[in-house]
Amino acid sequence: HNAMLASTIHLVNNLIADVRIRFWDLPNYQEKTNLSHAGIFEAVKTRDAKKARHEMIEHLKIVDEFAQKYPERSDGLDEAPLPEESGERGR
Repeated sequence: HNAMLASTIHLVNNLIADVRIRFWDLPNYQEKTNLSHAGIFEAVKTRDAKKARHEMIEHLKIVDEFAQKYPERSDGLDEAPLPEESGERGR
């Protein structure tokens, strides 16, 4: 079971990294997702399962919003510039 769990975690981490790479430079993406992550963290920290579920659903809606608004990024037809190409460093 541990190998299956490890494989699943690895797959999910790769999917999350792919989304970050596709959308990181888009307007308000980092701000919205960082605020959303903070909401999830606070809910988990206070052990509020109902709030954590709500915050996670809202977070997924943000990602879906960007996928809908920027379908060329979502579909991989347009790539985000590398951080050094856009002047963004250390993020």
